[in-house]
Amino acid sequence: MRMPGFRAALGAAVAIILAVSATVEAGAWQPLTGRVASAADGAGLADVEIRAQVSAPASVLAGLAKPQPFVVGRTDGDGNFRVDLPREAAPIGWERVDHVVLLFARDGLRSHAEHLVRAQAGRPIQIRLDRSAGAARIEDGPRRRLESLRVAGAPVVFVLPFALRGPTAAASEELGEQLRAALIRMLRRHFSAFTLATPLPDVVLRGVDLKALELDEALPPEALVEPLDALAVIGGRIETGAVRGRIVVVSEFAVRSAAARLPSTYRVEDSVSADPGQALAELERQMVPRWARMAVLALAASELRAAGAKSDAQGLRGVQQLVAQELRRTGRGNADLVPQAQALLQDAEAALRRLGHR
Repeated sequence: MRMPGFRAALGAAVAIILAVSATVEAGAWQPLTGRVASAADGAGLADVEIRAQVSAPASVLAGLAKPQPFVVGRTDGDGNFRVDLPREAAPIGWERVDHVVLLFARDGLRSHAEHLVRAQAGRPIQIRLDRSAGAARIEDGPRRRLESLRVAGAPVVFVLPFALRGPTAAASEELGEQLRAALIRMLRRHFSAFTLATPLPDVVLRGVDLKALELDEALPPEALVEPLDALAVIGGRIETGAVRGRIVVVSEFAVRSAAARLPSTYRVEDSVSADPGQALAELERQMVPRWARMAVLALAASELRAAGAKSDAQGLRGVQQLVAQELRRTGRGNADLVPQAQALLQDAEAALRRLGHR
């Protein structure tokens, strides 16, 4: 026989458990700590502004206290930072927030966006910012070999092989190339799905192998954008030591420094299955939408600049159509860079108004 008040006590216990669970979920986003350093010498960078963009369902974002992306802090004199997202953006249901993008910017430096997954947000974040694309660090001979790969008159996205790290890297040499080939194929499919009444230049997708060119394989994507005259360069690494059947994939996307509204670099870290077949399926579902969005917005920014300079109303309408169709693909797993896309739309609309169009 149950004692009187058992149901009430049980209900109270359940409520406490749920409250603790919600606190733990929210706590996964607080605090976020790390350091921002100079890419040139590793010195800490002070007064770097940090903004946050929350990727979550619209019902969650309705409670945001500030428009995105919103300032959450700055680095101290040694480049260190600590940000408390729930405190800065409350009240929202943080237990339903799976992804956050932190944007780092300071005058005179290339901006950077860091995509964070809740399950991996407890580790310190290390950011390196550069004053330029880094092309000056490439010697004349290697630079000329890169310049020979340029494609005149076409926007090109170059994709590097994914570097392999970990205890099984030597046995997984083909995996990096497989992922690169799959990424190119998936990006091509993404671009082919657009139906624009006003055509824009076709994006050329190409692989580039630094080892075959006798170049330093450690060169970051941002160092290659200018010598390749690329719309963007994608690179990354795979941590091959599987944990619970998962491997970590880190990718970095670099765009032309003049790509208005966009961060210069964008890094995504996520985990996929250690099984090659399943890994490619997860790659397409989880990561390709983010890479593709950055490529689409880089094209939009480039064409917006060109059309505005030529007072080309048709070109501006093409930009509008491209970005609008990309935004319609937004979902819970692909909500990154929405404010930047909306800003590009507004810029195109403003340019059309200046030309007397609506």
